[in-house]
Amino acid sequence: MSMYCEKCSQVFETELCPSCGSEGTRMPEPGDLCFLTEQGYVQASILADILTQSGIPYMTRMRSIKGCGTIMMSNRLFFVAFRDLEIARNVVNELFYTHEEDAQNNQPVEGMLREESEVFTPEEIDLLEVPENISPEDLALFSKKLKATLREMKLQERLCKERIDVLRDMIDDTDFMLEDMR
Repeated sequence: MSMYCEKCSQVFETELCPSCGSEGTRMPEPGDLCFLTEQGYVQASILADILTQSGIPYMTRMRSIKGCGTIMMSNRLFFVAFRDLEIARNVVNELFYTHEEDAQNNQPVEGMLREESEVFTPEEIDLLEVPENISPEDLALFSKKLKATLREMKLQERLCKERIDVLRDMIDDTDFMLEDMR
């Protein structure tokens, strides 16, 4: 039987909340906002797009650094309604590793894209070269990673353009307000 913690929005199978230790738990209701996952900026953008495409409503909250407030590139906490939680968890599990062991180097990996859709980091992009003497299978994987990286960068570009438009509108609005105050 699932229980819901109103304090930290977790869903779990015990009486006490394993996250915060709260005893104030209850049975979840369909509309309860439940914690889904925390992802870094890049992974959060991808997950947001996939959830939207899947028709799963969600909310995010940025993680803050004490003394710095919220930072644009900070981690995002995702929340979905309890009625959508199982489907959303399946989306996350299909897209990301979550506390799983990476089979190649046996190191724990969290919030990374699965190998077949992994993208290059900005540092890797700066040093990219087409590999020589590579097997057709490895070349196909390399090509797939290039394409995934390009898709992600286009998504980021689109998000940046939208945010730039919002900022320009806000600058115009504040300039008009300042002009009216003079």
